[in-house]
Amino acid sequence: LRERFTRSLVLFGVIAIAPVIRAAVAYWAAGRGWDPGRIAFAVYAFGPAHFDAFAAGSLVALFRDEISRSRRYAVASTVITGIIIIAYMGFYTTLGVVDAGQFSVDALRNIVSGILYGQGREITVYLLPTCVGVTILIGILSGQRLCLLVCRSQPLQAIGRISYAGYLFHIPVLVLLGTFVPIFTISGSGPLWVAEHVGLFVCAFLLTVASARLSFVFFEQRFTRIRWG
Repeated sequence: LRERFTRSLVLFGVIAIAPVIRAAVAYWAAGRGWDPGRIAFAVYAFGPAHFDAFAAGSLVALFRDEISRSRRYAVASTVITGIIIIAYMGFYTTLGVVDAGQFSVDALRNIVSGILYGQGREITVYLLPTCVGVTILIGILSGQRLCLLVCRSQPLQAIGRISYAGYLFHIPVLVLLGTFVPIFTISGSGPLWVAEHVGLFVCAFLLTVASARLSFVFFEQRFTRIRWG
C-alpha cells in the first residue's frame, strides 16, 4: 500500500511539472528569437513536455482494479474533464472576442489548436486530449457501454493499428500539401480561410491514413510477424 502511495505521488508530481516544462521550452525558444509557429512546434516536439499524459495513463493502470469495480471513477472523470473543456473553451473564446472586438470567426480561431502560439495555448491545450484519453480509459475499465461500443468499432480499430505510423507521417504530409498545393496557403480570415483549413484537414487525414496503411502492410508487419526465441 505504501509503495503504491509513493508511486501515486510521483505520478501526480510528473503531471504537475509537465506544464512547467512546456512553459520553460516556450520561454527558451522565444528567447532565441524563434517565430510563434516554431515556438509552439518546439513544445509539441519536446517529449518530456508531455510526460503528464504518460503519468495519467500510469495512474489509471495503478488503480485499474478499483476503477473496474465502481462507476464513481468514470462519473468523476467525466465531470472533471467536462469542467476543464468548458473552462478552456470559455477562457480562450473570451480572449478571442476581446482581441477581435466582436464575436466572429477570428475570435474563435485556434481555440483548440495545439500548434499555433499565443496566450499560453501551447502550454494548456494538451490538458484536453490527456483528460479525454483518461476518461475513455476509465470508461472502458468500468464497462461504460458507449466507450466499449466506440472501441469495438472495426474502422477505429483499423486506424488504431496504424496510428503510430500516422503520427510519424502527418507532419510530412502537411508540409507537402502546404508546399505544393496553392489552395492550402490562403492567409487572412473569414469563411474562405475556414474552408481552406477544413479542406487541408480532410486531405491530410486521408493521405496520412493511406500512407500509414501502406507502411503497416508492407513494412511494419514484416517485423511484427517475427517470432523470437
